[in-house]
Amino acid sequence: CVGVNGGAQVPRDIMMDDGRRACEVYANLRAYLWDGVLGERLRRTHEAAGAPPYEPVKLLSLPDDPQLQVELSVPLRRTSTDGRSRIEAKAEMVVRGVESPHRADALAYSFAPMPAPYARPGAGRMDRLPDWAR
Repeated sequence: CVGVNGGAQVPRDIMMDDGRRACEVYANLRAYLWDGVLGERLRRTHEAAGAPPYEPVKLLSLPDDPQLQVELSVPLRRTSTDGRSRIEAKAEMVVRGVESPHRADALAYSFAPMPAPYARPGAGRMDRLPDWAR
């Protein structure tokens, strides 16, 4: 099991569909996973509804879970001081009186890139993991 550090930088090798590096667009891994991956799949799913052809691997099928549905709309999208996109921090949600979106975070984090050491047999030392996986 490998944890995900949402505050870590987005790996430099992740490219956006428009050719930009994801690390230039998103302030941290959490913003990339929530907006760049999960948000994009939700947008594509909405656009594809009733309008095939579409690529199922790029879509998202959600369980009938009212709590998850509510949580997906909880965090606000913000802009960091350097102009990159970020997702509202949990501390900011507390100030607004909103609970942490645990289920939605779990869904977003399930799309985290797998660290290379875990993709190879016999690997897995913590000192070889990228920052976001420590």
